[in-house]
Amino acid sequence: MSFTSSCPQCHQQVTVPDGAGADARVRCPLCDAEYPLGEVLALAPPALIVVGVAAEATAAEAVSVEPPVGPAEATPEAIEAKDAALAEFEAEEAASAGGRSRSRRGRGRPP
Repeated sequence: MSFTSSCPQCHQQVTVPDGAGADARVRCPLCDAEYPLGEVLALAPPALIVVGVAAEATAAEAVSVEPPVGPAEATPEAIEAKDAALAEFEAEEAASAGGRSRSRRGRGRPP
């Protein structure tokens, strides 16, 4: 199952292709930047966790919603890089959220 993530160059939402490994080179359809798919995977948000399936679903229908993990993606270095990218993203989000609230107050709007 494909999922969306952000292009590391233009930061727009793109769909990650199914079945491609982290070492595959990809091109953003929006900005034409080329980079290893691993860069996008490192920026991807955490995958949803399946906690149950409908009673009528069979075991064959109960598939994982996580992107496929290939050997290159499962290395400790790749996991560490993804964790670091997520921490950086969360820090930037927290910083930008603080900046937005100050700018709104500066324009005379209520917080």
